[in-house]
Amino acid sequence: VVAKRWAAAALALLLTAEACGVDISGVGEASWPSYPDEPATTAASPDGRDVRRTPTVEYPLRVTSIGDSVAFDADPGIRAALESTGRVIVMNRSYGGVGLLRPQFDGYLTETMDGNPEVVVVMLGGWDLGEASTDPVGYRRRVDQVLDVLVAEGVLVVWLGMPPTPPDEGLEEARVIINELFEEAAAVRPDVDYRSTDALLGGPDGRFRRVLPGLDSRPAQVRKVREGHDDGHLCQAGAALIGDLVYAAVGSHHPLPRRALGWWEAGWTDDERYDDPPGGCSADGSVE
Repeated sequence: VVAKRWAAAALALLLTAEACGVDISGVGEASWPSYPDEPATTAASPDGRDVRRTPTVEYPLRVTSIGDSVAFDADPGIRAALESTGRVIVMNRSYGGVGLLRPQFDGYLTETMDGNPEVVVVMLGGWDLGEASTDPVGYRRRVDQVLDVLVAEGVLVVWLGMPPTPPDEGLEEARVIINELFEEAAAVRPDVDYRSTDALLGGPDGRFRRVLPGLDSRPAQVRKVREGHDDGHLCQAGAALIGDLVYAAVGSHHPLPRRALGWWEAGWTDDERYDDPPGGCSADGSVE
């Protein structure tokens, strides 16, 4: 039954993405060297929350990721980080234009939950900045409505904050507001784990950075360049950083074993989304 639900959810995602003109063909089957004989970790959650079931090879954890175009870029890294444990199956459902207040979001949410996930990873915000800034009380109410749906069946929600934005976009004030609303909503719900991306993709000061140390500690381009300007979307190294963050968050509730060596530089990094726009993730260091 679960397998049928996941197949149906995958079909629904394909139809939705096609309707929005989004190419998701790059999200294919992942094949990882796993460790089927290695016991899962049993470390308790550092924040004192209850640790949930331990995924196994026979009964892997079902994770779904949803969000906007920034999340779309992060999806392959999230999938790689989790599926390389051999104990998780990930369905990526992010695409451009997703926001809590956007048309058809409720249907998108229903389709997500019809897939019977155990964990839902959420990463969005850019399409709702105007409303969140002008009516924070109303937007917080909307966040609570969405969370009510997500946690109704005992799902763990990992909510990622909207990453720092390029200075010339003028979005930082609104971004801080919307992230505060996300964090406040998560703070009163034990089934919601909010994780900030400020330091992860913004460096120590939380400000936008195009180049940061990657998971191998070497400088790497984490954000795209578009038409000579810094862009908020993610390159492979940025997606890997997000994947690592999600692995830590999920693993603090559902104990997971170590990941396959070098998962952050595996075949998923060749996905065509990291060449959109062409050369956007191979900038020579100069931006206007």
